[in-house]
Amino acid sequence: MSQNLLMVLFVRGLRAFALGTVLVGIGACGSSTTDSAQTPPPTLTPSPPTSSFTLTGDVSLTGSPLTSLTVACFVPSFNGKLIAVNGQVGQRADAPYVTITIDSSKVTVGEAAGSGPTYSSRSFSGAGVSGFDPARGARVTGPLTENASSVAKGTLGAVTAITGSVSCGNQVPGTTNIKISGSTPEGTVGDFTTTRVACVTTKYGQSVQVATLTTIGGQPALVSVFILKYINDPSVANAPAFTMSQTLQNAPGHFYTRVPGSGTFSVTDTGGHIDGDVIEQVAAGATPHTLHITGDATCGSRSTFK
Repeated sequence: MSQNLLMVLFVRGLRAFALGTVLVGIGACGSSTTDSAQTPPPTLTPSPPTSSFTLTGDVSLTGSPLTSLTVACFVPSFNGKLIAVNGQVGQRADAPYVTITIDSSKVTVGEAAGSGPTYSSRSFSGAGVSGFDPARGARVTGPLTENASSVAKGTLGAVTAITGSVSCGNQVPGTTNIKISGSTPEGTVGDFTTTRVACVTTKYGQSVQVATLTTIGGQPALVSVFILKYINDPSVANAPAFTMSQTLQNAPGHFYTRVPGSGTFSVTDTGGHIDGDVIEQVAAGATPHTLHITGDATCGSRSTFK
């Protein structure tokens, strides 16, 4: 199975909450610390997380509410913990996917549509963040400017401003004792430090998603481990049971999938277990690296999309 097909299957089942993709984009963004004490964040409650955002910009975006919103708090990055919100613009099946990432000093709005040769994306950032707390929430309001990118823009509209807020509700980070042994192209993987564990259920099945800040070869790195249990869709029957991705600040990312038949894994409503080998997806003729992943993960948040 090609790497492109694996990624299509991966995104198809988890697109609404694909942190592996989100982490690559937000991990590379800069950040600085500001004092937000004068504007308290939304009140923490025992209820599920909530969010409400309005985008201003091109006609295709202005006045269109973001729908199917999902909230991820405690998201690890190279610059501390972030909050990420994913959704779509309006109700159309082909509507662009929007990812809003928020740190203590900056909000970034990313748009994406299509896949493979038709994939397009744009991103816009601004400084209008107040009351940021990665465990509680944040408010955002203000103008946005576009970030430079080599990816085709397609027909995606420009976003010029954003207003809204997010509350983390009852989310907690979750826990894991997962260890990764072996060597990546940049070296060995260190202990997990800042970690977020989420359980996600879609019509295709269940997944446990572990996102962490660690080191690879002594350098800061973002690593995601997904444990997947697909059901109810023959087209994803051969998707890998577990995957791993890695991102360093100044090095290419790498994607790994389960060695066919390797090890054991399990997924429940509250967490997962993994003990098996993953192999790097490389170009034809290149020698892949193989890693061993073992451990358990307990989810701090649960989301369902049907």
